[in-house]
Amino acid sequence: MFLFNGEQIEAYWKLIRFLKDPLDIAEILEAVKTKNVLLFFTDLDVDKISEYVPIRNPIYENIPSNNKDKYEVVWIPIVDQWTNNMQKNFELLRSKMSWFVVQNFSSISGIKYVKEQGHFKNEPIFVVLNPQGTVEHHNAAHMIKIWGPRAFPFTHWKDEELRKSEDWFGS
Repeated sequence: MFLFNGEQIEAYWKLIRFLKDPLDIAEILEAVKTKNVLLFFTDLDVDKISEYVPIRNPIYENIPSNNKDKYEVVWIPIVDQWTNNMQKNFELLRSKMSWFVVQNFSSISGIKYVKEQGHFKNEPIFVVLNPQGTVEHHNAAHMIKIWGPRAFPFTHWKDEELRKSEDWFGS
């Protein structure tokens, strides 16, 4: 039996309200409610998403063993209007992913929230949440592309640390 504090319960319900239908995502929320979560928001552009799909395993393999069960990735496709072609792209992409997938995320308010508050503009973003539901990074996609597993745990402070340690101009 799990006991949760008020903040964890509030974060859990915020995420439920944030996503469309609790019945569609109940299993995902149950599985990730005590974990650090990378919410992977994308459109259904196969080319843009495909570059991120293979990096999940190297990142996961490089997470220290005592933390492996504390991290999950959840893919949430943002689609204004589903078509048969988009459904085919979704099925193709989903078949390549080894992480949780939210299906049918199409509520107007949810999409509007992600676009406005998450600054989603049809480019993939990774929003990093801690187990309390607090945003640790609003978009860690650049960290994952540039540093891969070295960017773990994908927080703002790790982003700053990596930027400061990098020799950007070959000096």
